[in-house]
Amino acid sequence: MASIQWARWGRGGDRAVDCLPEHVKPAPAETPEVDEVTNLFGRIVAADAPSGTVSFASRIRPENLVFFDAKPKLLRSIALAPLAPPHPGCKAFYRQILESGAGPAKNLRGYKVYRASRERGENAPWLYSSQPIFDERGEAKPGDTTQNKTVDLLPEGVLGHLTIALRGLTPRELAMVLQACAVPWRLGGGKPLGLGLCKTEIVRLCDELGQSVDVVNLQWETQVEDLQPRVELWKATQTPVAKLRYPRAVAQNKNKISHGGHVWYSRHAGMRKTSDGPATNEFQRLYLGDAARKKASGHSELPAQPLPSFDPNSPEADVLFGYDCIVVTDQKQRNLQTVINQIKIFDPTKHLTGHEASGGNTSQNRQTRQAGRLESRGESPPPPAQTPAAPSLPHVGQTVECVLSNEQTKKGGWKAKHEPTGKVGAIQNTKDVPPDKKAGEKITLIVATATSHDVQFRYATPEELKRSQKPPPKSPSHKPLRR
Repeated sequence: MASIQWARWGRGGDRAVDCLPEHVKPAPAETPEVDEVTNLFGRIVAADAPSGTVSFASRIRPENLVFFDAKPKLLRSIALAPLAPPHPGCKAFYRQILESGAGPAKNLRGYKVYRASRERGENAPWLYSSQPIFDERGEAKPGDTTQNKTVDLLPEGVLGHLTIALRGLTPRELAMVLQACAVPWRLGGGKPLGLGLCKTEIVRLCDELGQSVDVVNLQWETQVEDLQPRVELWKATQTPVAKLRYPRAVAQNKNKISHGGHVWYSRHAGMRKTSDGPATNEFQRLYLGDAARKKASGHSELPAQPLPSFDPNSPEADVLFGYDCIVVTDQKQRNLQTVINQIKIFDPTKHLTGHEASGGNTSQNRQTRQAGRLESRGESPPPPAQTPAAPSLPHVGQTVECVLSNEQTKKGGWKAKHEPTGKVGAIQNTKDVPPDKKAGEKITLIVATATSHDVQFRYATPEELKRSQKPPPKSPSHKPLRR
């Protein structure tokens, strides 16, 4: 953030520092002035900082957050939906919208907020089966990809405990800490998918002698009355909604089906283009033909869908439309307008032709030029070299033979190599490995986790072998979600 004045935002090349609203611009890191939050958490400044700028320690020191009896309750090997990266070029989502609604303003919207969902079971938004990655046929790819992760999740209802040590706080600063502990928290790495919503409760407040302090009698709320609008807004944003999804839609051409967020953005939130090619600063509208007008109450046009402003009085009002829809028939006109006659929810059984495939590389390269020369001489090109298929990963719970590796974990534990795939991973219960085992020896292990990024094992003790032979728990369906 120190060099934010040099950063550029989006394709227009605007300076990020000119687009940020004042209330979200970062405070200067190396000035004598200190805001009240930094004053609580401390800071470290460079040796060449201006005179009067000092480093100081935090007066808030949290201990580890511990969840009780959580390990046996973990939901094991859950394939998460991919976490989509930000797309700052999408002005309809990242820029403030003009009052007319016709186009984006220059400034960015401000704070980013993670929402939560009421969906559970196979429709939960964090599951890969709900929001997968699609192939050229518009169908979901297998859950183990390089773009998503397989993790263990804490189930709902698990209780955790956190102790925070405070030192030398003013009544206002103590009130800020108590207020932060009286609102919902979001923890963990899956927040964009709706995970990590936690209810907080202050169990006990005590002084430096360990004597309990009555939180109610402190009347701390009066110290932070100025923060209440922001507090209430935050609480409203954490109200679980009925359906939480990344936008996505479907487009079809001669070669393949495109199924994902980029299709939705270009159809429903794109910028209008001119006959010369470059986009204007206005949103592209949807133009409807006769059949589509009947379903749109006679309207011949539909406006674009910029991200609606959040309404704390109606947390579910920011709904977007066109999810998983495919344009079945359209007609292009001279003025670059595409008139949509029919748009339907994508159904692979109805909309696939059977000829979908990636168009492949059509540009000239060494192979195509050589094939052309052989063809001109009436010779046949040699058959393409057959690449042997890569060995598949072992599945969780499978018993495998591995070789103990010379490489160790950071804590000095054993690692082992699965020779068919070349994967090296840690042995989780490394203390159960017999002490007479040496690097290079073969050993029987049980696969604990297996993804394209990571594989881990457990030493096959009798107890582990019994556990691995139990039938696995039912996992969520990996069929594509249909609406």
